[in-house]
This record gives sequence, C-alpha cells and structure tokens, in this order.
Amino acid sequence: MRLDFRVAPLQASVGVVSALLLASLTWGTASASAATVEPTPVPARSYYVGSTSTTQAENEGCEQGEENLVNLERAVVILDFGGQLKDGGAKSIVVSKLKFTRAQIEAYAEAFANGYLACYEPFSDDAAPAAGGVSQSLALAIGTSNDLHEVSEAGGTAWAGDVAAVARYVLEYPAQAEQVAIWGGNDFENAYSTGSKALKWAKGYSAATESPYVDYGDAGGCSETNHKNESCTLAEHNKSGWDQKVFYEVSWGIRGANPTPEIYVPGNAQQWGQIDLYGGGTMSFLGPLDENREDEPGGGFDPNEAWHALHSELSEEDLNYGLPYSLTI
Repeated sequence: MRLDFRVAPLQASVGVVSALLLASLTWGTASASAATVEPTPVPARSYYVGSTSTTQAENEGCEQGEENLVNLERAVVILDFGGQLKDGGAKSIVVSKLKFTRAQIEAYAEAFANGYLACYEPFSDDAAPAAGGVSQSLALAIGTSNDLHEVSEAGGTAWAGDVAAVARYVLEYPAQAEQVAIWGGNDFENAYSTGSKALKWAKGYSAATESPYVDYGDAGGCSETNHKNESCTLAEHNKSGWDQKVFYEVSWGIRGANPTPEIYVPGNAQQWGQIDLYGGGTMSFLGPLDENREDEPGGGFDPNEAWHALHSELSEEDLNYGLPYSLTI
C-alpha cells in the first residue's frame, strides 16, 4: 500500500525502520484558526557541514539538546552535506575540497544524534511536551542538493539508503529512538538542475524509503502574484523545466515531501504562497529556513522576520499558516 508521509497526522506501516518512522511521520502541523496568534518558535540551528569530525557533530547535537530542553521546544535540524557525488558521497558546500564518503555522512549524523540524546533528558519533568501524540523532540534531516552529479532516480534511491542506515543505528538505542527521528532532505533549486531531474531524484527517494524528506530550497523566479502554473525563471541561471507545478511536486506533492522553504528576503514568502494556491491550498509548511544574514552586506531576514513573513503571507491568502518550527542555517 502506498502511504502519504506528510507531516499532518498520519499512520505508517511496519518496515525496516518503522519503529522510528511511525512516530516521526505523525508530527502534527495543526491548522491555525483566523483568531489565533501563534508564538514564534525558537529557531533551531541547521548546518552546512564542513568537517568529518564526529566530536564536532556530537557537540552540535548536544547544543541542540540543551536548547530544546531549556526552551521546551521541539526542532527540525538539517545537516547539509552538499551536492551528491556519483559514488554516493557528497561534496561540501563550505569547504571546497572536502568530499564526504557515505560512511562519513552516516557517522556524522549518528554522532549528532548521540550528542543530542546525551544532553537532552527525555524523562525530565522539564522535557518538551509531546505534540500530535509523539514524544520525539528532534527531526534530524540528512541533506544534499540538486547541483552535482547524482540528480537522478538512482541518486534519490542511494540517498534514501544513507538515511535508512542512520535510522537503523538510532533504532538500536530505544531511548534515542524515542527522541530522534531521521529524515532526508534536499536543497532543490532551479539554478542547479533541470526540473525533470529534480523530480526523478524525489521520486527515487520516495519509492525507496518510508522516511520523509524536507525540501529546504528556494522558488527562484516564481511569481509572487498569481498561481496559474507560471514558469519560474532566473534569467541566465535558470535551468529548464521549472514551474509552480514542479516546485509543488518536489516540496509537497510527492509522497514523503515536506516544505521548509528558504525565506531569505522579501518576496520569497509570496512565491511559496502562490505555489500553495496552485496546488489547491493543501500544503503544510513545517516552517521557514533563513540564513540570518541581517548584519551582512546585502542584508536578509533574521529568523523572526522569516517566520513572520511566511506566516503573514499564508494567513493573508487564507492558507494553513500553522508553522510549528523555525530553521536557521
């Protein structure tokens, strides 16, 4: 049976990593009523990974565990390993000559999960309250992008295998499995590959695993004012085959896809509002991703501005504006 693994309350079948994924797939994104004013979530730090050090990964995981415990928050965290290589590894986006093997990707993610559990006390009276009937407090997304070689069905299948390997590792430790869900992720952008290649990757991933993935990419060049399946162009940087339909499919329409879009500057939220309207207003956004570049040349949204920009756009369009998470990278 084909199952829908979006983040709205769902059910999962028993599979290789089902004990972990059954909980992770029921994370709720409850619709907010027009009269509700939702508080801004505490932003969770995501990472462009630039090291193979498992000690560094453990420290980063520990920091997130302490953050969740102090703020009584749950979080989505992305570990971005860069573009996917033909051998199944990835090339770092922040260290030009650093290439990760599949084993290094898995070890880094596993160490992050270890560090998180070491510093988060799941049975403390101060633990973050469960949401949607799930006690897990962290969804850890193992991310790549569509800008290198393996933007294909085979690439999606291979990445799903890496995600499944980490999920199996987490399942070996019941206390950790109760707190950490392992997901995939892709920074889909139309400056990187054709739309058809991105779709093939997403479908390959979806067919190979029950674990969801986050689309934490942009919607470059998409319309901010209409939703008639407009073409999305980025002048000379645009690759072919991208329109609102393709962005909708890779972020929500494909089984397992969940949107955490880049909301970096004014206009980004409007682009995603129109994509949602194109799809009939059915999307449930986990929350926005920002780069917190307000103090850098050229500016950009900080986490609070990014969250409110997306929240306001969805609210104004009478869409589901319950955004339970905030991500900054």
